[in-house]
Amino acid sequence: MGVQTKLTLNEINFIAKKDGLLFTTIKATKDGITDSTFIGTTKKGERYVIKLYEEASYDEVRNEVAFLNRIKSLNVPLVVSKKVHIFKKKPIVIFSFLKGHEPKVLLKTQLRQIALFLAQFHDLSEKIEFSNTYRYSQKDLKTKINTIVHDKEVYFEVKEAFKKRYAKVKDVVLKPKHVIHGDLFPDNTKFDQDSLSGVFDFSNASKSDKLLDLAVVIHSWCFDRKDELDMPFVKAFLEEYNFYYDEQITLQKLKPYLLYSAVYYAASRFKTMYVDKKEVQYKSYKEFFVKFDAVEDLLG
Repeated sequence: MGVQTKLTLNEINFIAKKDGLLFTTIKATKDGITDSTFIGTTKKGERYVIKLYEEASYDEVRNEVAFLNRIKSLNVPLVVSKKVHIFKKKPIVIFSFLKGHEPKVLLKTQLRQIALFLAQFHDLSEKIEFSNTYRYSQKDLKTKINTIVHDKEVYFEVKEAFKKRYAKVKDVVLKPKHVIHGDLFPDNTKFDQDSLSGVFDFSNASKSDKLLDLAVVIHSWCFDRKDELDMPFVKAFLEEYNFYYDEQITLQKLKPYLLYSAVYYAASRFKTMYVDKKEVQYKSYKEFFVKFDAVEDLLG
């Protein structure tokens, strides 16, 4: 989450009053590269999340809200808004505030809880219709790569780096059977005394292959500071997920999805910052090149 569009307290309260709320203070968040998000506090000290969607259409946000209402039995934010509001021609929604903190030091106990959440989420989402099937698809990735490769301002070496890695994942077949979160990084979770209090930011949810979700978690939770896979963390994550589903998903089976998601996230970050030139919090696209290469070296 983060802020691209600045809103005043009065502007937010103009929307909030439609849901019976009145904020005394608002605070802009700093993380994320997509939407503008604020924390609003009422006179009683109750906190809420106000999210203005920078790119999503009204229908996309309405679908997200309907989906969150379907999975509210899980540890996810509750939708407070009675309907999707429009402000400055963009959708805006108010959510409940999850207690706890983003994990600063990642623990295997936390990762096991993420695995259990993801397994329950996939189990539930398989039965839910979801209109967005484009995001994370081969067509989506190809569009991003073509945009980068054909941009005249992008250095030749960068284009070649993307082309080389894309060539190795362009034939990966994705099975869109589940709704996936797609962005389950630590900064989209909260823990209260090491217990998972919630997973949030479903803006990038899509009907896609659940193995992509597993790959994203391994990229974001299981690499150490030397950019090497922490195998005890990988084992803990897959053990917990497999136990719930009674499956035998291995790291080797995930290899194509690890490579694919690495290219996808590298392309997404690069396109946002250097092609679209959006003023967002810096997140290195090269991180995923390093992880792509590490996975190839490890798994052959």
